[in-house]
Amino acid sequence: VAETGAGSLEIIGVEGLTQIKLVADIYSNDDSKVILTLEKKANKAQLKADFESHSSFNNYSPYIDLKLQVPAGLALDIDDGSGAVFINKMTADIKVKDGSGELVIHGGNNVSIDDGSGAIEVSQVNGNLAIVDGSGGIQVNDIKGSITIDDGSGEINVANVQNTVTIN
Repeated sequence: VAETGAGSLEIIGVEGLTQIKLVADIYSNDDSKVILTLEKKANKAQLKADFESHSSFNNYSPYIDLKLQVPAGLALDIDDGSGAVFINKMTADIKVKDGSGELVIHGGNNVSIDDGSGAIEVSQVNGNLAIVDGSGGIQVNDIKGSITIDDGSGEINVANVQNTVTIN
């Protein structure tokens, strides 16, 4: 489970890895209180990365860029505020709630996306793909299961799907 505020999030699945490796680049002023925790809760890892107050300084909002290496079979449940999200080489289920920013997923089993705005690119999914999108282009390729897309606005490109495609 990951709850992140502003900034980019990059997650790479690594076969055989038994731990989570995290690198955080924090951009803020001295007054911002950073919340950055990675805890084990039952059989899940919970990551929180944000700031206590979201006040901007000199017209510049604080943000945290995160890079994680995780076991490829770890299921992901991500709640991201804003900023780009890149997920690669995962083999488990992926659930993403994204406020704004680019979202790129290469890999995964069943993938569920709830996106406010920003471009979405998904490929190499072994299960089903469900996307609810407010705005922004959607590019989908190489999906072994079914696809359901509920889109507000933006161009949609779908290719190489082995099951049904439903677009609302």
